[in-house]
Amino acid sequence: MEQGSYFIVGDSYIRKYIIPGEAGVSYGQNTYYGQKIFYRASGGEMHVLTVPATSYLAEPRSADIPHLEEILSLIAELRCNMYDNSLIPVALANKLVSV
Repeated sequence: MEQGSYFIVGDSYIRKYIIPGEAGVSYGQNTYYGQKIFYRASGGEMHVLTVPATSYLAEPRSADIPHLEEILSLIAELRCNMYDNSLIPVALANKLVSV
């Protein structure tokens, strides 16, 4: 993926490349409560996000996720160099629980 780009992961991708399963049941609808997104930030960091959408769709589009561009720009701003591909809130939580 190019820097600054994203890929909204739909059921067809998940069923083909990640987890096989029933085609009639949307993956993660009752457990993740959001759409999965692969995002390569402008600094080259790779992130896997679950972002709330207007409704859970098997094959979502960017228009189905409110404020997607703003969310992705904030993710890029929260980068942290403590760990590879880390974000400040996650790095701080990890540091606090390891004390």
